[in-house]
Amino acid sequence: MCPGRVTQVLVVSLLCVCSACLAGNGLRGEFYKDTPGDYGAFGSDGSYPQPYWRGISPNIDFVFNDEVDQYFSARWEGYLYVPSEKAGNIVFKTVTDDGARLYLGGKLVIDSWRLQAHQTIGTPQDECTHTATVSLTEGYHSIKFEYFEWDGGEDDPDPCKLYWDDVIIPSSNLYVSIPPASNLAITDVDASPSPFNPSQSQTSTISYTLSMAADVTIKLYDTDGTLVRTLVDDQSRSSGDHEESWDGKDDSEDIVADGPYRYTITATSGGDTVTYDPGCPAMPEITDFTVEDMLLGQEAPISYTLECDCLVRIRIGTEWDPPGLLRTLLDWDFRAEGEQDSDAWDGRDDGGNQMWPRTYVGAIWALPVAVNAIVVEGGS
Repeated sequence: MCPGRVTQVLVVSLLCVCSACLAGNGLRGEFYKDTPGDYGAFGSDGSYPQPYWRGISPNIDFVFNDEVDQYFSARWEGYLYVPSEKAGNIVFKTVTDDGARLYLGGKLVIDSWRLQAHQTIGTPQDECTHTATVSLTEGYHSIKFEYFEWDGGEDDPDPCKLYWDDVIIPSSNLYVSIPPASNLAITDVDASPSPFNPSQSQTSTISYTLSMAADVTIKLYDTDGTLVRTLVDDQSRSSGDHEESWDGKDDSEDIVADGPYRYTITATSGGDTVTYDPGCPAMPEITDFTVEDMLLGQEAPISYTLECDCLVRIRIGTEWDPPGLLRTLLDWDFRAEGEQDSDAWDGRDDGGNQMWPRTYVGAIWALPVAVNAIVVEGGS
C-alpha cells in the first residue's frame, strides 16, 4: 500500500516585528490576534495565546506585507521626550492601513479606528493619513498608539507609521519608562536552571545586580499575562548582587503547569522606579519543517529548527472536499531553540480515528518566549 504523504508544508512565522535592545529606549508593545469578522478587538481569535507577542519596539515604523501579517491588533505605550528646541506646537501624523488611535498625555488626539486603503495615500481621497497639532512642553509625556490590520498580502503592503513634524519619531525620543534621576539600575539579570522540575523539588534562581539600595518586587506571569506568583514583595535590598529562588509554585502554594513564566523585576529608590521586563525577541524564522510520509500503523516523524525558544503549534489537515483540520499535534507547547526531532504524527485525527494513506497538509506556527522567562517542566 502506498504511504500517505504530507505535502504543501506551510511554514508560518506570523508577524515580523523588531525587538529593541534591553535599554530604556522604545515603546512597550503587545500584539493580539483577531478574526476577520471582529477586527481591532485586541484578541478576538481564541485559538492564539493573547497577547501573542509582548516586547519593546524601537519606534512605530512598520510595513506589513505578508499574508500572515493580517487580522491583528497592536498597542504601544511609554513616554515621549520633547527637547527644549522642539517644545511648542508639534504636528503628529499617522499613516496606517488600517485603524489608528494616538493618545498623548492621556488625551485621544487622533482617532481613525476603521478600515482604510493604503492605495489612497497621497491622493485627494487619502484615507490613511491623519494629523493633529499638539502643544507640548519640554520633558516627558505619556504616549499610547493603537493599530489594527485587517486583510493583507504580498501585493498589499500595509503601513503603520507615526511621525512628528513629518519625521518618524526616533527611538532616542521614546522611552519605556521615565529615566531615573539617580543612577538606579537593574543589571546582570539571569535565571537558571531553565527548564526546571518543581515536582522533583528543584528550584530556579533569579540573579540580578542593583546599582544602589532599593525596594524590590519580583512577579511571575503565565503566557496569558496572569500573575501567578509574587516572589518578592516590596522588600529592601542593598546595592550589589542578589539571588531569589522560585520553587515553581503559585501564590496558593500549588505547583504551576508546564510552560514558560515571564518574570519582572521592579526596583524603587528615592522616588525613582526602574523595571526589568524586556519581553520577547523578534518573531522567529522556522526552517527545515518536514513531516515524513505516513505509513499505516506507524508514526510520521516531524522535524524543524527554531531560532529561539518558542511556543509551537503544529496541525495536520486536508485539502480535499471539504478541506479541514484533522489533528492538532502541538497546541502552543514549549520547544527550545535549535533543531527539533521529537514530535511525530501517528496518522490519527483528534478523535483517534486512523487516517488512510492520502495526501495531507502540515502547518506550523511559532511564537517567541520572553527573554525574561523561566520554563517549568514536570509541573502540575
